[in-house]
Amino acid sequence: MGGDTVTLAGFHGRAVLLDVWATWCVPCRTEMPALQRLYAAFADSGLTVVAVSVDGAGSDGNVREYMRRYGIQFTVARDPEQRVARTFRTVGVPETFLIDRTGKIAVRWIGEFDPMSARVRTAVRAATNP
Repeated sequence: MGGDTVTLAGFHGRAVLLDVWATWCVPCRTEMPALQRLYAAFADSGLTVVAVSVDGAGSDGNVREYMRRYGIQFTVARDPEQRVARTFRTVGVPETFLIDRTGKIAVRWIGEFDPMSARVRTAVRAATNP
């Protein structure tokens, strides 16, 4: 959202939770506060959360308001051309990928999931371990 280009290579050596979402997506609204809590719980362990908005061009204001409303402190990127969706072959929003420190996709969640569930936290612990 700051105008910089975000690449996964820029997070080399860190686990990344990549969330593909949109402001109009009702399940995304449910997930977003829990993603913030997950980020707060695991940031010091090496977890980076990157939420990629696929809202259309001209939606920057909506995305910024969404971030403010939910108190988002992790990286939010805009992708109105949906390059990330094509690269990761997503089927819709939300869709989330946990990428381990070596750059391998450890887990893929299609649709709404609970970021604070025991299964997710266990997966994040495994992905963040050196």
